[in-house]
Amino acid sequence: MVVRSGLAHIRRHAALQDDGRFLILLSSTFSDQGQYGEAIKVLKRYQQIEPTADDAPSTQKEIISLFNELGRMNLVWAELERFPK
Repeated sequence: MVVRSGLAHIRRHAALQDDGRFLILLSSTFSDQGQYGEAIKVLKRYQQIEPTADDAPSTQKEIISLFNELGRMNLVWAELERFPK
């Protein structure tokens, strides 16, 4: 819900290319607050919007790190398989 309302705000007040930057900042905010699950959801949304972004490897690395923080090792391994080569 937060992601959608934030994106709606950005689309009303900024250029479309700002969506990705907003999502990265939102994810960092969630992560800083210890809301790792929310940060992962936001980063996954970013991957959907910008699948070929220059920062795709670092985005995937962050998702892996967040799953590790949550102790979800099965998802760490699943996400490692998706890591851009």
